[in-house]
Amino acid sequence: IAPIGSLVEFEIAFSEGEPKVLAGAGEVVWSRDQTVGPLSKGLGIKFTSLTEEQELFIDSWVKKNKVIPFIPKS
Repeated sequence: IAPIGSLVEFEIAFSEGEPKVLAGAGEVVWSRDQTVGPLSKGLGIKFTSLTEEQELFIDSWVKKNKVIPFIPKS
């Protein structure tokens, strides 16, 4: 798990829609290196290099799949 503030490259694969794979860069804004209760380890990335088309795709995908954002307090 990368520390908060780290710059990372990412690649996300989607099972439907276009693009099938979204790649870019971002900054780690939260990080949990171990499972805490029902919350598994993971991290949050603030995308920093998306095109307008990629942003529109993500917005559409999030709405269609009813994704609930999660940003831990610590």
